[in-house]
Amino acid sequence: MQSVQQRLHLIWADKIVLWLVFLGIAALVICWCLVAVAAGVEGANHVALRLGWDPDIAIALLALWGVLRALDFVARGATHKLFIPTCEPQAPAMTVHDQPASTGKPMAAA
Repeated sequence: MQSVQQRLHLIWADKIVLWLVFLGIAALVICWCLVAVAAGVEGANHVALRLGWDPDIAIALLALWGVLRALDFVARGATHKLFIPTCEPQAPAMTVHDQPASTGKPMAAA
């Protein structure tokens, strides 16, 4: 069975943005808990509703992800392989054992 990481094919750019998202969510939860201790759950809910969701944060994270993916593309990383197909593998060179049997003729006549 494949691991989750192998199935998702995450590269370093994806991991950086995901860590930032998880850290941001953790910071929001910790702030909510601190306000809940200081002002109660109703106060924490009020503060959370007043702050609301800021779409600028999502736009900034998407822009950062795009820049990091572009850097990976320029560095010919995994993103580059998505858009530029790799060349077909060449046939292996013939070895001494793979050569046809000798016909008794000189090399130039063959």
